[in-house]
Amino acid sequence: MGIKISDEYQSYMAMPYMYDILASISFAKGNLKKAELLLVQIIEKLVQLGVPDTDSQIVDFKLRLARIYSSYDEAELAEIGFRNCLANQESRILKGDDTLKSGVLYVNILFWYGLHKLKNAEYREAKRLVDSAYAYSLKIKGLTPYQEMVILYTLSDLNMQLQNYEAALRDIESAIFLGKGIGSVDLPKFYLKLARIYLLMGSRGKAGPWLEEAHNLARLFNDKEIFEESERMLTDYVN
Repeated sequence: MGIKISDEYQSYMAMPYMYDILASISFAKGNLKKAELLLVQIIEKLVQLGVPDTDSQIVDFKLRLARIYSSYDEAELAEIGFRNCLANQESRILKGDDTLKSGVLYVNILFWYGLHKLKNAEYREAKRLVDSAYAYSLKIKGLTPYQEMVILYTLSDLNMQLQNYEAALRDIESAIFLGKGIGSVDLPKFYLKLARIYLLMGSRGKAGPWLEEAHNLARLFNDKEIFEESERMLTDYVN
């Protein structure tokens, strides 16, 4: 309804925000096809109105499209989208756009591009991108504790894949520290990751208590997946 009114009365100032809200709702509900359609429509409308490709609103919409293509396993389309977003946002920053909004968008592009690379088992490139996201986030001080926690957990996962266990341990401990501070429901998963890292490092004695902590907290949080996984690992640990 809002989009129809905006088109009829040529209220183009509000149009991107209406599409943004509708696409976000569709994305959150898992209706990716509808979100994709809305994003394509608003990008086309903005381009027709003369908005440049480098505009942060268009870059943000294209980033969401790239994430959708990645979830569809449309690797080539996703890659083109992520690369385009990264090039445009880097260009804005190099030209002097040092606003917090621009910086946060840059961090988001780096992070989601890194997750796309992780999904495709390109671990070194994924780590480079997520490392860059974290470094820039510290520079702009623009992330919430939750967002920083998620980045650190991802870095821990990547370092574990690359067998950089000391770095993986440092990252997951930092993620746990932040998780405790905000009462995150992801703590059972983090404790399980910590136990796995200790096992990979050959420190069985240190892994045991964290396996138990993951198991107990997963029961408390009703996290069935982590509860069952930690229970299997505890059984193997005891035997």
